[in-house]
Amino acid sequence: MNNDFKKFLKGAFLTSIASLVNTHGADAVPYSGIIHDEGNGFLLEQSETKNNEVKFILKMNDDDSYSVSAHRSHSSHRSHSSHRSHSSHSSHRSSSGGGYTTPSSSYSTGSSSTSSTIRIYSLGERSISSGTSGIDVKQLAELLIEKGFLKRTEITESSTGTVSCNSAMSTSIRTFQRTAGLSVDGVAGPATVNALKAYNPEFDLGERVLKMGMTGKDVTQLKNILIDRKLHSGSLGSGHSLFDQQIHNAVVNFQRSKGIDADGVVNTQTVYFLKKTDD
Repeated sequence: MNNDFKKFLKGAFLTSIASLVNTHGADAVPYSGIIHDEGNGFLLEQSETKNNEVKFILKMNDDDSYSVSAHRSHSSHRSHSSHRSHSSHSSHRSSSGGGYTTPSSSYSTGSSSTSSTIRIYSLGERSISSGTSGIDVKQLAELLIEKGFLKRTEITESSTGTVSCNSAMSTSIRTFQRTAGLSVDGVAGPATVNALKAYNPEFDLGERVLKMGMTGKDVTQLKNILIDRKLHSGSLGSGHSLFDQQIHNAVVNFQRSKGIDADGVVNTQTVYFLKKTDD
């Protein structure tokens, strides 16, 4: 089995089981995080409480399928290994994308049985906001780092490799949304994720639609043209600039002078007239 996939399942397994155990209160044993590597599988032992102990086992097969099994035993029959019971379900690849899902993972509590569904999301399969954690959150964090909106030291990662969307990450999502001209809500839904994947901080003027609040090299190019046309005061610049209110007003005035929609949005038509040499 691919080592990266094995590591991925290990982290997801620990995170999901911890959540499952905490959900069932007194019927579950507190999560202790004791893990044993058993070659093609991992054995997670929960801390002992009174007469009960719980063991959760993740087995990973050569065909990239895996199973989860669990058992709660009592001190009165701990020595009888034949009494151990397991229930497991092989996973399948989710039809909606690159995630993996177990239809159900159940464990015995002696007199009753509890089941829980474990879903592992890939980036873009759900919206990510403050407090969300998972593999897709880590993928989003890496993308934000790659595009220059987040620092690696600002992400929150657990010992199992699970990343949570913290305040710094929420702020970086808002910053990107503002830069890309999207609705600024701090939620990374499909539109934000797709725009982030396509984002290039070195856009040239005309390669994307510009409007107030966005930043980039193309905004600087726009500003310089407006200055050259005596529609904007200030000095010619370089690097990245912010599309502020002053630039917006200058664009509106220019659009009015050309008889085109005066909405302050720099689309293909506006760029054409901006770059066109007046006769």
